[in-house]
Amino acid sequence: TNRTKDTQEEIWKFFVGILNNNEEVIKQGFQDYKKWYGIGFVVITEMLFWVDSSKYISLDKNTFKLLLKYNVIDKIPNNYEKYFEEVQKRWDEEERKLAEEHPR
Repeated sequence: TNRTKDTQEEIWKFFVGILNNNEEVIKQGFQDYKKWYGIGFVVITEMLFWVDSSKYISLDKNTFKLLLKYNVIDKIPNNYEKYFEEVQKRWDEEERKLAEEHPR
C-alpha cells in the first residue's frame, strides 16, 4: 500500500471524529488529508457526507454542478473554513428556502 500505518490511523481517526462530531479532529483532517495518498479535498467532503448526510454536503461533481446552479458557490473551496463557512452555511440556507417554497 502507498499509505503508512500512521496515515491509515489518521484516516480512521478522522472517520471517528466525524462520527463523534469532534470539530477539532475534523478540522485537523482537513489539514492532514494533503499527505494522505489518493485523498483530495473533494474526497474529504465525501467522507463527511457518507458518515452524516444530514449534516454535511459532498462536493462531488454532481453536487458541485447543483451548487453552481443555485449560486451557492462558484468554485470548490480549498480549506476547512471555506467549506464550512461558504458551502455548508450557504447550502443550509438554500435548502431551507427550497423547503419553504416546496413543502412536502
